[in-house]
Amino acid sequence: MSQSLMDYVSRRRALDYLDFQARSSLGIYSAEERQRHLETGSYEPMEVSGSAAEVIERPAVRCAAGAPCCSRGFD
Repeated sequence: MSQSLMDYVSRRRALDYLDFQARSSLGIYSAEERQRHLETGSYEPMEVSGSAAEVIERPAVRCAAGAPCCSRGFD
């Protein structure tokens, strides 16, 4: 948390211009990185393996009339 205007500006600029390793050594993490730490216990970026199409391959679900049900929120 920022304690002053100068602290906020410094942290904001660090998030905009420094890479993860440099910010990590200063203890400055983005909101996404702090959330990831709560969920996984690590600030490290998660590795991406493949595209979303490769990860999730489900057949299209049809409604009774033969139209896709995506507008009604069905899986």
